[in-house]
Order: sequence, then C-alpha cells, then structure tokens
Amino acid sequence: MARVVEFELKAIVPERAIAFLERCFGWRFEAQEGSNDRWVITTGKDTAPGMNGRLIKFPPPKDYDVMMVRMCTIEVASIGEAESAVTENAGTIIIPSTAIPGKGWQFIARDTEGNTLMVKQSDPAVT
Repeated sequence: MARVVEFELKAIVPERAIAFLERCFGWRFEAQEGSNDRWVITTGKDTAPGMNGRLIKFPPPKDYDVMMVRMCTIEVASIGEAESAVTENAGTIIIPSTAIPGKGWQFIARDTEGNTLMVKQSDPAVT
C-alpha cells in the first residue's frame, strides 16, 4: 500500500502565503537549499501524527480555480480560534464550523493563495 508522505501548496505570492499559514497554524518555513521559489514547511513535531510539505511559487494559471483544488486537512486544538485566525489573516471561510457527530468540528476555508483547507478539531463527544 502506498502512503502520502508530503503535501505541496502553490502560492502566487509566497510571502503572503507564508505569513497567513504562520499566523493561523504556527507552521514554520525554511527556504529550500539552492532555490528561491521553494520552501520546506514544518507543520509539527516529527513525533506527532501528520506530515510536512512544501510551498512552491506558482504563476497564476489560465484557469485559476481548476489548479487550486487540493485540500489539506489540518487538526487544531480549538476550532473557534482557528476560524477566527483565518478571517483575521485575510482567509475566506467557505463552509463555517459544522458539528460532525461522534467526530468533532470542521470548517472549510480558502487561504490567501486560493488553496482549500479543511480545518478540524477532534471531539468524539460532539452530537
């Protein structure tokens, strides 16, 4: 069985994307050695579940919406704080926070570069 080991986000304005993701989710960015248009993204400790990724500078494609269809799912400690952080940092809420019985809470947002993000807070007690 093959496993996803890394994700990739595209950014038309990388500095704007980096600022958004750092402020909203606390991610860290490091320029990829030998490149001025790629960054390694650290999303958490290597001992925690999840994966790290890359941010790549990307010129706007002819059909912008078609190219920005990937969705990353991000686990947070507080759905309310995350939803506020997204709107306070120029992100857009597409589907507001919704209860998923037996699972927790989630919302879907778009970042400053058009990437779609599902943000969730696990809570099996949600009814």
